[in-house]
Amino acid sequence: YKNDPRIISISGYSPILSDDISDVYFTQRFNGWGFATWREKFNPFDFSITGFEKNKTKLEFIKKIDTIGKDVLIMLELVSIGAIDALDAKIMLYQINNNLTTVYPKKTLVHNIGFDGSGVHCGVADNINIQPWKKSENFFLKKFNGKHNKKEFKKYYGVSLTMSFYRLLICLDWYESLRIVKRKLIK
Repeated sequence: YKNDPRIISISGYSPILSDDISDVYFTQRFNGWGFATWREKFNPFDFSITGFEKNKTKLEFIKKIDTIGKDVLIMLELVSIGAIDALDAKIMLYQINNNLTTVYPKKTLVHNIGFDGSGVHCGVADNINIQPWKKSENFFLKKFNGKHNKKEFKKYYGVSLTMSFYRLLICLDWYESLRIVKRKLIK
């Protein structure tokens, strides 16, 4: 995948998806749990979320972001207000803006130990603590045909009713107004 300019990274992690996919699949959702990239592909990345503020209320932009998970819009908003510093959210925005792709294995190849409560950006979650795939050779590495595995990701990375409310506030650009009111009430 080094010579394919559309591929920015390879992930070692994969959420639990259907078994109906080949050994690898493609999506615009970056994942930092055991990833690989190439210096020349990663160097242009500026670690900012340029364009998010002006685009976050545009329906076309929201639809693009939603193809990789309904949680991404919320993460980007939290990054934009300084509540979190999530590199993966920044890279996902870069991928969407530049139409770049990540290669994922059919099943996870890494064991993430951070979701036992000891991780920096995570709490406790049993659905992420899955056993790695034992396959280590003879992967069927298909060529990227320009199509992403959107359906499975949208299903896996959905959001709760509470998060849906926050998404609505972000889309209507009310979230910042609520933060200002809350700050004034606390003082």
